[in-house]
Amino acid sequence: MYLNKYFFKSLIFFLLAGNVLFAQNEITLSKGDSLELEIGGYQGGDIYWQRSTNANATGWINVNAIRNSVKLKQKVSTAAYYRSKITDGTCKPYYSDTVKVSVLGDISRVKAGHGYAEPYSGSPGIKMVEKGSLSAWSDVNRKAVWYLYQKAGKYELSFLMNSKTNKSFKFEMNTSPCYDGLNYQPEKFAFTCQASGNSANDTIKVFSVTIPATGYYRYELTAKSSMANLTIDELWFTAINEPGISASAYKTNATDYLSSPSVHLSFSTTASTTKQYDWIYEEILVPEGFDPLSTYWMSLGFFRGYMGIQTNGEKERRVLFSAWDAVDKDKYPNAPKEMLVSLVDKAKYTAANSFGNEGTGGQSYVGTGNPDTWKTGTPVKFLMNCRRDGSITYQGDVIKHSIISAWYDAGEGWRYVASWRVPIMPGGKDMFDGFYSFLENYGFQNGQIIRKGYYYNAFGKELGKDKWVHFNKVGFSNTDGKEGQRIDFEQGVSTEYPDKFYMVSAGYGKTKKTANTVPLITDFPYLESLDLTPFETRVTEAIAREEYLNNIPFLDKTGWEVTGFSSEETSGEPNGNGLASLIIDGDDDTYWHSKWKSGSSFFPHWFVVDMKGTQTLKGFKFVGSGGVSRQMKNIKIEVSNSSSSGWTEVWSGVAPMAPDLLELETPVSGFRYFKLTIEDGYEDGVHTRLNEIYVF
Repeated sequence: MYLNKYFFKSLIFFLLAGNVLFAQNEITLSKGDSLELEIGGYQGGDIYWQRSTNANATGWINVNAIRNSVKLKQKVSTAAYYRSKITDGTCKPYYSDTVKVSVLGDISRVKAGHGYAEPYSGSPGIKMVEKGSLSAWSDVNRKAVWYLYQKAGKYELSFLMNSKTNKSFKFEMNTSPCYDGLNYQPEKFAFTCQASGNSANDTIKVFSVTIPATGYYRYELTAKSSMANLTIDELWFTAINEPGISASAYKTNATDYLSSPSVHLSFSTTASTTKQYDWIYEEILVPEGFDPLSTYWMSLGFFRGYMGIQTNGEKERRVLFSAWDAVDKDKYPNAPKEMLVSLVDKAKYTAANSFGNEGTGGQSYVGTGNPDTWKTGTPVKFLMNCRRDGSITYQGDVIKHSIISAWYDAGEGWRYVASWRVPIMPGGKDMFDGFYSFLENYGFQNGQIIRKGYYYNAFGKELGKDKWVHFNKVGFSNTDGKEGQRIDFEQGVSTEYPDKFYMVSAGYGKTKKTANTVPLITDFPYLESLDLTPFETRVTEAIAREEYLNNIPFLDKTGWEVTGFSSEETSGEPNGNGLASLIIDGDDDTYWHSKWKSGSSFFPHWFVVDMKGTQTLKGFKFVGSGGVSRQMKNIKIEVSNSSSSGWTEVWSGVAPMAPDLLELETPVSGFRYFKLTIEDGYEDGVHTRLNEIYVF
């Protein structure tokens, strides 16, 4: 029984002499409330009121302040059992019923937005803000779901909520264990919350729940009426402290991270080896039904980058190949180019750009806008080459260079991705010595959905030899994994496929680790018969293409002027960026950005550039940044001898990705102005970012 009064009065009765009845009555009070008990049917004798924390026959102590009174009244601070003992000296004592008094204790607070909206969707309908509130619940077909770590005990759940209007909100909460062994039977609670209105905070008790074993539990909240104007700020789990149980034993919390743990395998071999490889190879199989969005199955992680596959959207799956700078350019914006990676070459279908926020570097990816770049249930093969390519001296230090190139085969034959030039600091690695793989959830809104992958047939070809070495042993690592946090990951040798390693992340289950070694493969016909000559030739062509691009005689832009533009961002971008004039300032690190801070601008975006004299134009090079969401897609180029009229179109189509050139089919001569029009981008947004335009 749960009361809002300051005391509870109970009538208790005698039992047969020598008997003790456990928890005949149960009462729950708040600390400081008064408890009042009264004996019924008293017929004389000495009365001793007693208290115990365990209700065992030997665990009772007298409440000395009260004697020979049929009533007990005292303030409660801790949970305990109470009874009265009656004796008249002629026979064994008589005992009253036992009353169990529990006390409301500490409150565990969970942010109502720190959960998941299910079913997962990118569309609105409910707003759940990580480490914030739940609001804008317009779609009652979507549910709010929390996965909570709870220690065994009893809890009273309340909502801290507010509404603009005075009205009732009807709910249903389904509770269930996240895995077997918790001995908890799923329950369903229907309840109504009455809001006082005017956006005033209300603390409303909804139900009580008993958690039999410490672990992870799922709370699914369904709206059974309109949720208009409702905001739920927090879920309060108040401990119902029971006699004999320490208050510190009660705890409820959401995990710090809604995204699931990253799980890693570092590959090595039980065979003898030089540990220097110029080629590495691995296969990944993603089983059907374990490929939620925002997942990265990373296959080949080398000393300064990695390669793998991603689920980027409902209509997009990518193959990603990235390389890190030798220094973090976000921290050191003036870092010399000798310390930064550079794109050597890429396939026409490959997009490329720089990245930041987790170290800096360059990334290249295949599959923009394509849902079939790779498929579940079909193995994806990965191949990577490392070629030494000389060195430079910078401030007395020798900086080596390696060219890292990548290919993949998703069932349709090998496809080239790109080649990156990677600077190697003194003492650093410049060849593969093994590799690592990981499984990552890089979003958080679906961090409860299980993702899985098999990683197998991992090999390295020893430098200067025709010997492929099987990496049949792995080391384990992971993020998070602390008590009360995300421990829901698996790694090791698959029970389904004893020759394959596997990794699982999410699901709010328990950690599982299996064996770290598979049988050593000494004969792998596929790789032994794979002709690497075409791959080596492609790397040679890439380096030649890099040299060509580095030596194109671009026109001198001194004195050139942007005389017209559709919009620019004048204050929202850091370090003075955002201005249209920056597209011809000769600095690849500065950029123009379409207007966004004080009102958005929309496609098309355009610029007019005055070259201050008539020129012969053979082509253009564009430098962009900001990822695919800021890349220009379809563009048009026009020329004129007037800055405002007489335009002649000389090219239109999909813009090349850097470092590719846009080469005109026929050079054009005798024009002073050119106009670039950006008609759309690769995503639904309206913004574009352009660093520099070069003309040759």
